[in-house]
Amino acid sequence: QVDIITGDIGGNYECRWYTVAPTSQWGTRYYSPVGTASDGDDTYIFLYNPNASAITVNTTTRSGAGSFSIPSKGNYIYLMPQDSGASFINTANQPFYALATVGAEPTANNVHDWGFSLVQEADLTTTLSLGWGPGSSEVVPTVNGNPAWVTAVKATTIYVDYNGDRQGPLTDSRNEKYDVAYNVAALQVVKLFDPDKDQTGMRIYTLDGTLIAGAWGQDPATAGPGNPYLDAGTTIPAFPVPVIRKASAIAIDANTAGLSVGDTLEYTIRMDNSGLVALGNLLVVDGLPAQLTYVANSTSRDGVALADNVSPATPFPLDASGFNIPILPRGQTTTFKYRAVINGPGNISNTVATQYGGVNSTNVVSVAGGGTPALISFSNAAGTAVTGYNPGEGVYVTVTDPDANTSNSTQQTISVIVRNTTTGDYETITLTETTATSGIFRNTTPLASSAITGFSPADGTLGVQVGNNLSVSYTDPVYLETATAAAIVNPAAPTKVLYLSEGAIL
Repeated sequence: QVDIITGDIGGNYECRWYTVAPTSQWGTRYYSPVGTASDGDDTYIFLYNPNASAITVNTTTRSGAGSFSIPSKGNYIYLMPQDSGASFINTANQPFYALATVGAEPTANNVHDWGFSLVQEADLTTTLSLGWGPGSSEVVPTVNGNPAWVTAVKATTIYVDYNGDRQGPLTDSRNEKYDVAYNVAALQVVKLFDPDKDQTGMRIYTLDGTLIAGAWGQDPATAGPGNPYLDAGTTIPAFPVPVIRKASAIAIDANTAGLSVGDTLEYTIRMDNSGLVALGNLLVVDGLPAQLTYVANSTSRDGVALADNVSPATPFPLDASGFNIPILPRGQTTTFKYRAVINGPGNISNTVATQYGGVNSTNVVSVAGGGTPALISFSNAAGTAVTGYNPGEGVYVTVTDPDANTSNSTQQTISVIVRNTTTGDYETITLTETTATSGIFRNTTPLASSAITGFSPADGTLGVQVGNNLSVSYTDPVYLETATAAAIVNPAAPTKVLYLSEGAIL
């Protein structure tokens, strides 16, 4: 590995220091746990392509998805959205490398300056352990400007043990003590501040097999410009624990392009013993959901075919009692593959598990069809559709989706994101079913809009200007029908001034 030190010629109080892994360890999938700060201080990702030809990198954040090209031996600079993590993925098996610069304001680059190297997905685990993470330079800390930043590759619960001592007041499902937990969406950024103002020793983990990426470093929205705040930060390396990963790909596309009923999926399960000890009598269990039918004699382990079970057992070697691995040494991996045919629409959630707590993985694919089409509209408080709003007017959204009514005894809720597509601002709102059986969902409190404030994403107010375009979309979580709606920010209503001549009589 090498170290890179960066700075501006003639700059003062300014540098960033990075550790760059050997090229043999560069990957095709990276995650950033740090976005542009909530006060607007920019975070940029610098991506380098070492390949002989240009590559395409697909990126996903909380605000959407996109892609960009990086020329051969060249780089690309990507501006992170506010308070969002990001994934950077090349699907053609072409490795690249990525670094982050935090607090990289073009006119004030020395106020909050630090950076870190992104970690490729293959090196992530379900646990982070922060060896050293002070909140300031004070011996007895009175301020805390350097939190731990964490993002998850999918929706999960993140557990935090502030001091890593397993002495917190709460108990998780493994009967271990912790201090606080957060339910997070995929790529949501969580900033973790220890109440004692020192993050040293902090342990962060998930229990459902979800991988997490982390960094420790200065928060520009919290830290002041000088002492005792620290212009410092670094990657939090993944703690060595066993990890199981599950992926799927279309093996036979029987019908229209893309996933559909009748297609054959090939699942890959990779068990990676990144832990510190060998795993003995490792039991791998993978029960297929109802929308999948196992393809006979399609299972293999490390390229060697596994015999199907014999009747009366089901043929699939990994379901029911599972498959036993006598021993998986430390640092070793083993890979299973099998195929299954899609026989029904909806979200197909397929989980592989082991007897070790937290060593499991769920793969979800979405096959459209089978439900009642959903409808969505911008509306007023009564649900009447509208095509525009005035600046400062409350925004309502109405969704009609009978499939989302999963209980006739309670009112369900759904969430949608309202976007100002002109400025990039967005806000998440919760829609509540109007009655327990209606299948009609609307926000009970209007989303505030303003032409003066609210131009930061997820700040509770939608920043708008006359002529801005608004959008909202909803996807049925089971049958995957997608509905969209649009509106415009109206100009102020014209007024006619009445002029009277002197002495006029009304």
